[in-house]
Amino acid sequence: MTRWIFWALMGLGTFFFARHTWTFGDDFRVYYEAARHLLSQTSLYSFPRDGMMCFKYPPYYGLIFLPLGWFEFSTAKMIWIALQIPLVPLIFYFLSRYLNVWERIAAFILFWSCFVSNAYFGQVAVGMVFAVMWIWESGFLQTRPILARTFLLGVLSVKIFQIVGAAGLPQLWRKSRDWLIPLAILAVASIPFLWIGETGMPLVSGLRHFLEAGSSTPEFTAEFRNFGLPAAFWRVLHQNPTQPIQSVAVFIFFAAVLGWRWFKIRAALSPAAQFYAALSLGVVVHPLAWKHAFLFALPMYAAFLQDAKETRDRKSQIVIWVCAAVTGAVTSTSLGSTIGGSLDFISEKSLAIVFAIEWMAWRKTAAILDRRMV
Repeated sequence: MTRWIFWALMGLGTFFFARHTWTFGDDFRVYYEAARHLLSQTSLYSFPRDGMMCFKYPPYYGLIFLPLGWFEFSTAKMIWIALQIPLVPLIFYFLSRYLNVWERIAAFILFWSCFVSNAYFGQVAVGMVFAVMWIWESGFLQTRPILARTFLLGVLSVKIFQIVGAAGLPQLWRKSRDWLIPLAILAVASIPFLWIGETGMPLVSGLRHFLEAGSSTPEFTAEFRNFGLPAAFWRVLHQNPTQPIQSVAVFIFFAAVLGWRWFKIRAALSPAAQFYAALSLGVVVHPLAWKHAFLFALPMYAAFLQDAKETRDRKSQIVIWVCAAVTGAVTSTSLGSTIGGSLDFISEKSLAIVFAIEWMAWRKTAAILDRRMV
């Protein structure tokens, strides 16, 4: 009976996810127009031409979106939705390795607003989370390490600053070839899409246009819909960054501080918890961490819960569920503008992730010390 409830919830949730993407999903037009530009042999990046809806993703993502340009807009959007529909249940299939059925139902409810945010904006966070979970859960990192590392960097670079999360996994980059080869593959894959539609020195011109497009919206950093720690910093100052370098500087500060702390405590965590926690920290320090980006925390909390259950640590289980609720469910909509708005002001989603990581590292370290003393 419980499984029927779970799959009924999955089906209903996936239906509304697809419907929201169809009804709203405005960012899909960015992907579609990018594909049309490539097919018409015009530049992929142009802020003067496209304004706020300019393409800001790495050049090699042109290859993924290119087939969409062969269809009319409505048909392309239907294809895009059809490709995303199986991803939601597949994410929860991977989570079944950490959570029982009731826990997956609770996790789905808590993180539903993040799925809705992804659908509402037509974003790619669901696909990114599925991809990183597949990389880890399938054993791809062990069987095809170079391809897996390339794929991981490619997925994270959708939100370019989020790639810093991979830097928190030094076990993946022990040798120089472990990161040089993936970066070289991605660089070579970028060349055709930087070249198309450019004149003079095409690669130089394409790279300049890419950087201009990527730095075109620094003023969004302090928006209340942005839940990263850099956004909280700007809100506390009651300022908006006016230059991209300001956003980058604050990002580097938080990445350095949390990175320093992460390398002190990460060894206490299990391998799966380390992997997902590092990628979640990449969201925490991102200058533009919208609600859907926090879907990355879902597998992290699942791995934490499994670790707490294995050690019968009831207190940690409670803490993780509370942190998951704050990350996934707390918003100005769910708690009202007074309480929810105040929590959004300080980026409660990011703070919950940081607290959960610190808590689990502390509990694990304490447990190890207790065993040594016995």
